[in-house]
Amino acid sequence: MQPVLTSEQSRTFDKHLIEEVGIPSLTLMENAAQGSVEAIKDWLTVSRLFPEKDGELEILVGCGTGNNGGDGMAVARLLVERGHNVTVFLAGDRSKLSADAKVQYEILSKLIEPDEIYSFEKAEDILEMAEPPDIIIDALLGTGSNGAPRGAIAEGIKAIQLLKESSGAKVLAIDIPSGLDANNGAFENDESSQTIVGADRTATMAAPKIGFYQADSKLYTGDVQVASLGAEFSFPNDTENKAFLIDADVARQGIRTFRYTASKLDRGRVLTICGSRGMTGAAIMSAMAALRTGCGLVTVGIPESQRTIVAQAMPELMTVGIESETNGSPDLPAWDELQSQFKKCDAVLIGCGLPVILGTTALILRIVSEVDKPMVIDAGALSTLQGHLEILRNRKAPTILTPHVGELSRLVDKTWQEADRHRLEYGRQVARACRAIVVVKGEPVQTIGPDGTAFINTTGNVGLATGGTGDVLAGMIVSLLAQMPDDPLEATRTAVYLHGLAGDFAAEEKTTHGMTATDVIEHIPRAFKALGIK
Repeated sequence: MQPVLTSEQSRTFDKHLIEEVGIPSLTLMENAAQGSVEAIKDWLTVSRLFPEKDGELEILVGCGTGNNGGDGMAVARLLVERGHNVTVFLAGDRSKLSADAKVQYEILSKLIEPDEIYSFEKAEDILEMAEPPDIIIDALLGTGSNGAPRGAIAEGIKAIQLLKESSGAKVLAIDIPSGLDANNGAFENDESSQTIVGADRTATMAAPKIGFYQADSKLYTGDVQVASLGAEFSFPNDTENKAFLIDADVARQGIRTFRYTASKLDRGRVLTICGSRGMTGAAIMSAMAALRTGCGLVTVGIPESQRTIVAQAMPELMTVGIESETNGSPDLPAWDELQSQFKKCDAVLIGCGLPVILGTTALILRIVSEVDKPMVIDAGALSTLQGHLEILRNRKAPTILTPHVGELSRLVDKTWQEADRHRLEYGRQVARACRAIVVVKGEPVQTIGPDGTAFINTTGNVGLATGGTGDVLAGMIVSLLAQMPDDPLEATRTAVYLHGLAGDFAAEEKTTHGMTATDVIEHIPRAFKALGIK
C-alpha cells in the first residue's frame, strides 16, 4: 500500500536516508530533481502540449532559499541541459541559501548567466522581467514550512498565480504546493488559501502528504505523482498515526472468492434493522446494495406496517415484520421478535432510516449492547449512541461506525465546522475510544482502524453527495463483512473503494448532476468487473 505521511514523518524519513542508509543529502536533492522532471515528461514533449512551439519551452522556476529551492535549482539545471529556456527567480537574498541549495546555485550559475538568476522581493519584480512561461516550477516552500507564507515567498506565490492566469502556463509543485499545510491541507474559503500555489501537478517526494487529502487541498495539488528519493518508504513498527491510500490493487485483495460448490449460506447472511414510515427507501437501498455486493441472503427487519413496501421493492429480499410505535418506527418489543434472526445472521446493519425517538432508541441501545455479531452502525443508530460510547467500547464483536461530518461532530461533542476541519483527527479519536472501525464520509472517505491507522479512499465524486448513497455504502460494508467477518477492516475499506468506483461509473453514464443512489447500486457489478471479479 502507498503510505501517506505527515510533515514530521517526511522529515524523519529524510534524516533516516542520510544518517542510516547513507545517501548524501545532495544525492537526495538530485533524486528529487530527476523525479520532478520525470513527472512532467509529457509536458516537455513540445509537439504534444505546445504544438505551436519549435522545440524550446519558456520555463520559470521559483525558488526559496531552503532545500526545496535547492530542488528547484537542480530541476532548472536538468531542464537547461535539455535545451529549454529557463529563468530562475529566487525569493530573497542568495546569502541565505541553505548549504545544499547554495551548491545547486553555484552549479546552475555555471550553466546560465548568474544575472539570469533573479532575486526578487515583490511579485512585480517577476512580472516585469519574466517572459510569458509555458511551464512554471514551484519550489518556494517545502513540507517543513510553518504558518502562512510572508514576505518574498508570499509575493512569489502571487506572481505564480498571476502568470498562470495570464499565460495559461502549467504549474508543477515540487513536493508540495507552496503555502499548503502538509498536515491539515486548506479550505478554499479561508483567507490563507489566497497564498497557496494552485498546481496542475505535484511531484511529491517518497510519499504523498496527509494534507493533500484534507479539506479542499485537491484544488491546489492537482494530479499527485510520487518521486523516489532512492529508497522505498515504510513506517517503523512503533508509528502511531499511519495512513495509506486504497487503490485498485489493495481493494482487489479484499474481495473473497468462493468455491464453485458454495451455497447461499456460505456467502454470508445479512440482517438489517432499517427503515420506518417515510424512510423505507433507506431500508430498501441498503438491502439492495448488500445483495449486489455479493452476500448470500439479506433479511430486512422492518415495522410490520411498512413491510409490504420493502417486500415489493426487490423479490430477492426477505423481510421480518417487527413491532413498531404509532409513528411507524421500530419499538423495543421488536427485540424478542428478532432473536431467531440474530442467531442465523453473520453480520448486522442497524440505523438506516431510523429516527431518534424513545422506543426506537431503547431498541437500538439494546441491540448494540447485547448482540454479539459483527455490526455496522449508521445514521439514526449513530445519533442514538451520542453520550453512550462506552457501549461500543464494551462490544466484543467487530463494530463499524459510518458517520458523516454532522454525526461525527455529535460523537465528539464538537461543532460541525470543527469536525469538518479535523475529520481525520476526530475519526481517530472515536476509533480508539470505541475500539471500532470508523468510516468518516466525505471527500475523500477515510476508513480508520481501532489503532488509528487510516486508509484514504481514491474513488468517488461529487455525485455521491446525494440522498441515499450513505445507505448504499452501509449495505455494501455489511455485505462484505458477512462474507469475511474474520477481517472486518479489509472488508470495510474494500467496500468503501467499490462504493466510490460504482459512483464513478454512475457519473460516467448519468453525470454527477444526474446520478442517484440507485444508480450507484446498478453499477456495483461493473465495479467488481473492473477489479477482475467474474
